[in-house]
Amino acid sequence: MSEHLKKSEQDINANKEVLVNHEVQPPIAEKKIAQHEKLDIEKTRRQVEQLTKASLEKNADEPDRPGISTNNVLQANMEPAAVVLNRTLRAVRRNLTPSEKVFSKFIHNPIINNVSELTSKTLARPYALLSGGIVAIIGSAGYLYYTHHLGYKYNYFVPLLLFAGGLVAGIIVELSYKTISRSRKTPRL
Repeated sequence: MSEHLKKSEQDINANKEVLVNHEVQPPIAEKKIAQHEKLDIEKTRRQVEQLTKASLEKNADEPDRPGISTNNVLQANMEPAAVVLNRTLRAVRRNLTPSEKVFSKFIHNPIINNVSELTSKTLARPYALLSGGIVAIIGSAGYLYYTHHLGYKYNYFVPLLLFAGGLVAGIIVELSYKTISRSRKTPRL
């Protein structure tokens, strides 16, 4: 114990000497600072290692949550997105009327949502919908004029057929355009 006090007194005297006459012995001051920083770094490193071990032991003691695989990183990252989506939906539904709440629950059902996403990527192409609408409007106007002047009865099923025909024609035109543009982009050998 007395050795420790003597050593501390020597360090203090050396530091006073360095502070008073810093021009004479600057390497001693730099050495002391380096030792002090090294001790702080080692102390911090030990604390981080202890905390890491403690958290790993804590996680090992906890049972796995159902539905989350620790091996599947994608699923682990998707869970927070699902939690955030559910929280947002609950917050928005608080401001809806009862009938809107029921509709929201129906629309955001995972099965309905997946079917909707799939069909929006495949069937409901913007160009196809535009061409279907244009064909339906122009064709319906022509059909109305034709039935009115010739005295036929107007069939309300015809505009639906015209829209479906324009939709199919739009899909075919869009697919052929994409096929042609891809073949132009590929290098020829």
